[in-house]
Amino acid sequence: MSDPVPDASFPAEQRRSPRASMFIACTLHAGGEHAPVRIRNMSPDGALLETPLLPVPGSRVRLVRETLVAEGIVAWTKDKHLGLRFNSAVSVPIWMGRRPSGATPAQRPLGNDLSMTIALLEHLGDELCASAATVAAHPVALQKLDIAVQLLRALQLQEGSEGRLGQLEALRAASVEAMQWR
Repeated sequence: MSDPVPDASFPAEQRRSPRASMFIACTLHAGGEHAPVRIRNMSPDGALLETPLLPVPGSRVRLVRETLVAEGIVAWTKDKHLGLRFNSAVSVPIWMGRRPSGATPAQRPLGNDLSMTIALLEHLGDELCASAATVAAHPVALQKLDIAVQLLRALQLQEGSEGRLGQLEALRAASVEAMQWR
């Protein structure tokens, strides 16, 4: 079966890595909505999704499959398809249900664990901030939660990257300061 969206919609020269064809069900979260999706192809850098939920290009979204979480930006949409550019590299074999050779079932790349932790904390923050009473009663705690999410994002981006040390150091300092707040 051929790709439902021609390669011209996302030229190969813009891709950093080759894509693996697949047909995997998962869930797309965008804004306050979520919908079932099918991953049609994936690379460490992005994926082609078939979905009824089409956030506008530039939207931040989260792709979830069991314990796997990948966050990214919608690059384009066409009909019932969208191109997703991941914020950090994913392991395509793991998303396809394969373990790296020699890995035990409990072993997963740190990036997936960080993505899942970030997603859980962001969801918690969104839920807490939805209540004006909670925001009024716990502004310092909510700020600490936000700093923790920022620190985890910086750690996630740091993986395999040397250029973000300044941001990471600033967030570490903010975290230490936040621990002293009452």
